[in-house]
Amino acid sequence: MTLIVTAPNQTADTMQTVLIEMPPANAEASFSIANDNCLAPCDIIFTNTSTGSFDTYSWDFGDGSPLSIEENPIHNYTMPGQYTVRLTASGPNVSDDSTQIVTIEINPPVANFSFQNNECLAPCTIDFSSTSSGMIDSLRWDFGDGNSSNLMNPSHTFTQGGKYGVSLTAFGNSLDSTKIDSIIIFTPVDTVTGTLFNQGGPFGTGGINLITGEGQHNQEPDNHILDAGINITVPQDINWIQKIRPANGSDLRIADPNLDFDQLLAKEEIEAAFNQGQSISLSDVVEVGDVFIVYNPTISSDQAYIAFRVTSIVVTTTDNNDRYVFEIKN
Repeated sequence: MTLIVTAPNQTADTMQTVLIEMPPANAEASFSIANDNCLAPCDIIFTNTSTGSFDTYSWDFGDGSPLSIEENPIHNYTMPGQYTVRLTASGPNVSDDSTQIVTIEINPPVANFSFQNNECLAPCTIDFSSTSSGMIDSLRWDFGDGNSSNLMNPSHTFTQGGKYGVSLTAFGNSLDSTKIDSIIIFTPVDTVTGTLFNQGGPFGTGGINLITGEGQHNQEPDNHILDAGINITVPQDINWIQKIRPANGSDLRIADPNLDFDQLLAKEEIEAAFNQGQSISLSDVVEVGDVFIVYNPTISSDQAYIAFRVTSIVVTTTDNNDRYVFEIKN
């Protein structure tokens, strides 16, 4: 449609005519928005609903990105905020535009992670995977042993046994989120061989330090168990009672009969075996293969629980040099 405006020239005896091109009455630029108010980053779907003889389109998405000439574009907004979107529609002798506001919401970070190979023997490598969600700019892992990482999926080697609080913090949109979980690393056992002599023997022994395996005099304060001695009312060749008892505050327990001594690989497993054992003040006659667990509260925590298995028993008939040989784990 053409509008002709004619007006007298104020400085001369002439007339001026100005032509103003107006869009046809039925030509109007418009569009609809799908997926508004989504969490960044997200795709917004624009549908061109313009009417009239338009044949070219230009979209300004309001975020500084290049203009689009697609008729029905999809645009990805990476940051939260409000954006003024302008559609300019053009055709022969016609042009119109339309604007709308698009709102992109903050997508807060939510930290989360998984891990594999938990409850292994030190030194042990654990594989971690971030399963965090939301808009994340960076990550920080704290493994609870003084070490950290900024990788998405790190691996970390724990050199000492213990329970570690591992945390992952996710940062994004000036916000942060932290997830904490526990990692259990078992402490390998130490294995020694020890000998406990008859308390009535010629060496004056009858006690044993189960940490070192050293047979000692029965009065030593670092003995953990004692031999119960001899029965003086019977001949020497059969006088050994062949029983043991706790010493110096130790709690002696006979192990659950289902316990597999060979599978006691971690100190924590010895503690669990102790809790399942039966406390005794004096054993029955000790046999090869018997397994006992000792707890002594005066020992440092990493050696307080000790397991031992009787591997051989030597009975003498000419003297009281009778003895047990133990395989000891602590």
